[in-house]
Amino acid sequence: MAYFSPSSDPFQPVPEVLDMTYEVFRFLLESDIGVAFVTKGRIPKRHRELFAAFAPLVQGRIGLITLDAGTAAALEPYAAPPEIRLSLAVSRNGRNVVRIPRPNS
Repeated sequence: MAYFSPSSDPFQPVPEVLDMTYEVFRFLLESDIGVAFVTKGRIPKRHRELFAAFAPLVQGRIGLITLDAGTAAALEPYAAPPEIRLSLAVSRNGRNVVRIPRPNS
């Protein structure tokens, strides 16, 4: 399993980063190596399609600190807004979304 750290979010809104990330994910998954990631970004459609094709090998987590768009924009100005992150967290293919509460949440 290859883990992609949220410290260098694999879904930064930079075309070159997204292209490279896609190629790395594709190579690993096609080599039967699982991937795990945490993101606060928008996961592009082509990445989601790749993950769906290799669902048993993918563990994705989406960070969310608040549902308030204004607060989120102030605290995480370059992250995807809460409604985008929630839309990506919808259960698909029998996989469930799990909330892991933070202290004082």
